[in-house]
Amino acid sequence: MSLWKRIGRAEQELDSYKDIGLSVFLTVLLILSFGIFPFVDLHELSGRLVSLGFTGLFLAGSLIGDLGRGSRRVVLGLAIAGAVLTWVPATASEEWLWICRLAVSIVFILVISVALLRQVFRPGEINWHRFRGATAVYVLMGFLLALGFVLLEGLAPGSFDGWAQQPRDHQIRDAVYFSFVTLTTLGYGDITPIGEGARNLAVVEALIGQIFLAILIGRLVTLSGQTEGDH
Repeated sequence: MSLWKRIGRAEQELDSYKDIGLSVFLTVLLILSFGIFPFVDLHELSGRLVSLGFTGLFLAGSLIGDLGRGSRRVVLGLAIAGAVLTWVPATASEEWLWICRLAVSIVFILVISVALLRQVFRPGEINWHRFRGATAVYVLMGFLLALGFVLLEGLAPGSFDGWAQQPRDHQIRDAVYFSFVTLTTLGYGDITPIGEGARNLAVVEALIGQIFLAILIGRLVTLSGQTEGDH
């Protein structure tokens, strides 16, 4: 049996366990976003926990069923690259490695988000698999913009007022907090975007957070009506 046929068979097996794969990915995503990042400090163990969390997210993402063959192979390639880059030791002078880590993570999240959105909004019955996918997409949006804020602050220091000065590997703590506060339009004001790019990105995230929920509710109502009509 050729390598591609074996990969295709493995993909079919993953599709048959799509609920389990998505549940594992969502669990890892929630643990990383709200169980690890908020408690990151400057000692070495926290840095390893972050690396372990990213690695788990990459691996769990490649196991999601219903991604489609093309998307899964892209996700698998990005997962391997991301896992390797996560554990490569970096110094403050190796800015290219830091940018590569963020870039791979951002593309990885984008590919998975698009694939999950197709499943969330496709015709069919309303079930828990669809709700888990919608939840994963919403959290991924906050996580994605958090990485974008970290990248922006690194490329244009001083873009945010109230952003703690700390090593880049730990900036994600403030970024995740600020991102979800912005996504839900709470806006406490302890961290404020003052750079033009930061302000524009914050506005985009606030709009995306509200528009996504409105479209999701509208789609679910439509699907519910179609299901009742079929019966």
